[in-house]
Amino acid sequence: MITILSHGHTRGITFGTYDSLLTWCELCEKINSLRTNFPLILNLTAICNSYQIIPYKKVLGCKIDRIWISTNTVNSINKGLLAIQNNSFNDFIEQLDDSEIDLYKEII
Repeated sequence: MITILSHGHTRGITFGTYDSLLTWCELCEKINSLRTNFPLILNLTAICNSYQIIPYKKVLGCKIDRIWISTNTVNSINKGLLAIQNNSFNDFIEQLDDSEIDLYKEII
């Protein structure tokens, strides 16, 4: 599992400034280039609007088995850390309040 903790932008992720923007396309290409013998999960649950990566995963992320995303804004990195701790999307979802469940999705 690769977990990224950063700010989200409609065009990608950023680490505080627009100058540090890594587009969703660039992120998929970089993650897709990793070689592993294990299923690859990309955990983006701590990034606002990370659902924006979905079209790029379909085209550029064939080696990314699953992406865990947020469907809206995120208030803290805590959900990303909780997802790591559970190591399973279903187990992660079970830890959430009912009002939070629709804020996170697994893309296969």
